[in-house]
Amino acid sequence: MANKKSARLEKLTAKDFSGGRATINSGAYPSWRQDVQSDNFVIEHKYTDAKSYILKKAYFSDIIKEAFKLNKLPAMVIEFTDRPELKVAVIRYEELLALDEYLSKENARDK
Repeated sequence: MANKKSARLEKLTAKDFSGGRATINSGAYPSWRQDVQSDNFVIEHKYTDAKSYILKKAYFSDIIKEAFKLNKLPAMVIEFTDRPELKVAVIRYEELLALDEYLSKENARDK
């Protein structure tokens, strides 16, 4: 049952991204490691019914390696299934800074 739930949630997440697609049997084969790929991101999707989630360094290290092989950005989505509004994304600090710089330029252009 958990695999069906995971696959359903991964497909829903994939639809939110440009060119997003869920990886069938992610993790089952070395070349199909991450759960979702899009035009710009390689995403590891985790979900929990618990009140908290422990982010392990190894999870994100694997995402970074896979994303850089594909010339994409790494991300992790953590979904708290009992609180859909708490679906969060984890990105590297470098990408967060680049996003901030981009948004600052866009906001300055709009003024």
